[in-house]
Amino acid sequence: MDLRNTSRFLRVFFLFFACALGNNVTHHSRKKRSLLLPFKTVCYGELGCFSNGPPFFNPIWRPISLLPLPPALLATYFLLYTRRNREEAYGFSAFNMENILNSPFNSSACTKIIIHGWLDSISLTGWTQELKERFLDMYDDNIILLDLFPYPSYSQFATNTRVLAAQITQLIRFIEKAYGYPPEKFYLLGHSFGAHTAGYIGKRIPNIGRITGMDPAGPLFQYTDNVVKLESSDAPFVDNIHTNPGLTIFDGLGTFEDTGHVDFWPDNAHSRGCSLTLLRIVLTGRIIPDFIENLPYCRHFRATEFMIFSFGQNGCYFVGVECRSWDSFLEGQCNCGSRGERCRFMGVFSTPAPHKTRYYLRTGFERPYCLHQYQIIVFFELLSEQMTYESVEIVLDLLLEGETKIQEKVKLNINLIVKKQVHHLLVTSKSPLGRPTVAAATLYRPINIKTIKHNTRTEFGAVVEAIEINYLFPSPKEETSTLLC
Repeated sequence: MDLRNTSRFLRVFFLFFACALGNNVTHHSRKKRSLLLPFKTVCYGELGCFSNGPPFFNPIWRPISLLPLPPALLATYFLLYTRRNREEAYGFSAFNMENILNSPFNSSACTKIIIHGWLDSISLTGWTQELKERFLDMYDDNIILLDLFPYPSYSQFATNTRVLAAQITQLIRFIEKAYGYPPEKFYLLGHSFGAHTAGYIGKRIPNIGRITGMDPAGPLFQYTDNVVKLESSDAPFVDNIHTNPGLTIFDGLGTFEDTGHVDFWPDNAHSRGCSLTLLRIVLTGRIIPDFIENLPYCRHFRATEFMIFSFGQNGCYFVGVECRSWDSFLEGQCNCGSRGERCRFMGVFSTPAPHKTRYYLRTGFERPYCLHQYQIIVFFELLSEQMTYESVEIVLDLLLEGETKIQEKVKLNINLIVKKQVHHLLVTSKSPLGRPTVAAATLYRPINIKTIKHNTRTEFGAVVEAIEINYLFPSPKEETSTLLC
């Protein structure tokens, strides 16, 4: 165990000892005082004062409101990476941040600060290191990772984020003063509690460049006052990725609220494939280092995975589509609009939208998760002899060919009294279709026990007149849409 880890271990040991001792010795006196002063305030020098009263107390959504621990007990440590020290971090604590003056920090480059959340640290999970590598592959920037002790109490960690935010604010202010470095060049990325930590920083420093919330924590934060949580006024651009919403920590660690300028809901925040993820880490022998990330909280950490793979994999980028509901999106009712204005990239390439809205997208079960998405519109006409006052279930068998081939089989319920019909569907593929050259659709009624028992006609007559294929990508429609007759 190196000196830094030993020091952190001792601080944590004395923290637990002091808490236990304090609970036994001063219980009665604190109980008596709390009847007179139910809320308290602590002050930590230049970091400021912190109260556990409203708005940080809410009888419904934040009934447990603790005071943050002293900064000496947080064991906050900064790890700076650049392309000049990509493999070996330049580390310094929150109490000697002036050491950054002797570091490889590049004052002409932008700075990304990555903040992890509850039950997490650099030694427990690898996502912060992976994200750091992706950034340095693309940009010659400063990447600062936060390394914190994974404090086991959810409610205590939740309130500790306020002191952590004050410490990071001190570092940013120091860099601003030492290098004449503007706040617009900082990009904060936070997972879970880290997202709200970034929000507190944005509240302290106007015009921080951008904040990305990766599944911002929900319990003790959602439905509270804006002062308590990450929200859109904390930076000129705030974007969120939601993957695991819940009202309590037992059903989900993320928030149900859309608090950014742009909020992405991949798979409607019900990420798929955690069993495959478990299989992957077992086969690769990473069961121990990736335990927290991929076993009990797989869906919560899936937001960090999406961020890592948002840099583009073989020409595939995560694209969210503005739609009134998840069901409407799955039914193929939404596309990117005439100029691509109703679609946004999710992740690193995300951009502001003309208005706050929710974006939906489909993702794959396992890495790299990205899927190419297509809205398909099928125009067909019923044969005259088929027209009756009846609603029936038919099967649409679709074939698309371009650079690759896509086949899809979908069940539709149609009204036989309507002669000319238009039906939408959403199709996804791991490989891009490219410019479509062939599109064919077959419509038929399925044969099953019910139709045989009732002697129902199984033949079905319809003529497919045209198929429109819209690639869901934020570009003008003439570049992404094909109509084949």
